[in-house]
Amino acid sequence: MEQRNINFIHTTVGILIVIGIVVLVNILAQRFFVRVDLTEDQVYSLSKASKEIMRNLDDKVLIKAYFSKDLPPPYNANERFIRDQLDEYRAYSNGNLQYEFINPDENEENKQEAQQLGISPVQINVLEKDRMESKVVYMGLVISYEDKREVMPFIQRLDGFEYDMTSAIQRITSDAKPKVAFLQGHDEPDMLSNEALRVEMEKSYNVQNLTLEGSDLIPDDVDALVIIAPQTPLSEWEQYAVDQYIMKGGKVAFLLDPIKADLQSGMATALPLEMDDWLATYGIKVNADLVFDASNQPVSVQQQQRGFIMRTQMPFPFIPVVRNFNDNHVMVKDIEAVVFPFLSTIDTTLAPEKGLNIEVLATTSELCGTQTGRFDINPMNRIPRQSYVDQYLPVGAVISGKFHSYFADKGAPTPEVDEDNPQPTTDLPVNEVIPESQSENRLVVFGDGEFTQNATGTVLLMNMIDWMTQGEGLISIRSKGVTDRPLKEVDDATKPLIKYANFFGMPLVVIILGILYWQVRRRRKREI
Repeated sequence: MEQRNINFIHTTVGILIVIGIVVLVNILAQRFFVRVDLTEDQVYSLSKASKEIMRNLDDKVLIKAYFSKDLPPPYNANERFIRDQLDEYRAYSNGNLQYEFINPDENEENKQEAQQLGISPVQINVLEKDRMESKVVYMGLVISYEDKREVMPFIQRLDGFEYDMTSAIQRITSDAKPKVAFLQGHDEPDMLSNEALRVEMEKSYNVQNLTLEGSDLIPDDVDALVIIAPQTPLSEWEQYAVDQYIMKGGKVAFLLDPIKADLQSGMATALPLEMDDWLATYGIKVNADLVFDASNQPVSVQQQQRGFIMRTQMPFPFIPVVRNFNDNHVMVKDIEAVVFPFLSTIDTTLAPEKGLNIEVLATTSELCGTQTGRFDINPMNRIPRQSYVDQYLPVGAVISGKFHSYFADKGAPTPEVDEDNPQPTTDLPVNEVIPESQSENRLVVFGDGEFTQNATGTVLLMNMIDWMTQGEGLISIRSKGVTDRPLKEVDDATKPLIKYANFFGMPLVVIILGILYWQVRRRRKREI
């Protein structure tokens, strides 16, 4: 009896201790915000940039999330995820961010409020009771700050939620957006004609196409200039305008295609861009070559087989898929793969000769080569394996330091007079050349401009513009969760081994374990 009482006391004390620990943990959890995120990219935790923006809020930010209840898969976890994220935003905002969730389906007033704020219902397909039915739901939110408002009308994907949220808060709490200009007039691609890209850029920047006519200079309020794949030379005056923009601290990205390639004809020729001497002043040289790489994107080609025209996918080494990005540079460290059609290499020896720093951003794979002079890009003409003699060739870089003007000793060229606009667009005297950059500056160069036209290159382009205009904060968020994990390439002899190992391996393991278990049981029975 006495032993039973002792056991009862021990059990009671143990239960009370457990209850006390649970209560203490809950009290500490209310006072201190702690969260453990075990994902590789920390996709469920706020980045340093988001936390910093939250800490710097100087007034109240109110978020109203309009979400329907009982959302079907795959949207049923969205509300929980967004609540968790908003909890983190609120925790780091020093009380300056508040949020509430509203169910528009509860009453007509909530529906009208959501729609007046720009959140419209969306129709989704739902599988209920073995039948496909349509359901109208709300999944959006509104961010308010002073008299400004940002709307996220339909939150469908969660992998870019932090970037969208943080950049939206930054936009409405900032006084002005940076201005980004895309140089035109030399058959460059019109980036603003890409509706999706234009809308995305306009969320964070004032974007414009810039054509230098007559005696135009680059306006002083342009924060970054992007030169993408000009097909004809820049005039001497245009070179001067870009030169002086750099000397005044302007950031420029040179995304150049020295080789014009036509996949249909299988031919490629060097473009007479006449930029080499000018760009060499800034430590830039894009080689007149074409990279072929074992890591590439296949193309669809027509082949005649048994009297029929068939379209088949073939490896095409002249469209490299670059996966080697500089892990130490914020612009590219989280990017996993970008397709670069008809890529050229970068000469990295010129910048040090000019007293400038160069940091390589991207390189080819360990199995590649280049063509120069005469180019053969016909997909049907296979490149022999023994021609892949190069590895890790640089194709993108950042050059930084104090730059010297190409026109320091030459003097300013005579402007191309435009009768409608005879004066420069800035107050810089035409005959006064700034001989060197007034402070440390930085330029970006890639041996390709066509990558900006495909989906894989959009993140790189946006990161580039962020880095040139807004610092490095948002870049780390944009690439969060963007992954590309291809299987490792193996030779043809290994593929059947892997196939049959997967097919027969697990059943064989189960059989072996069963035999071992049976043998153990037999031995135990004998011992008994």
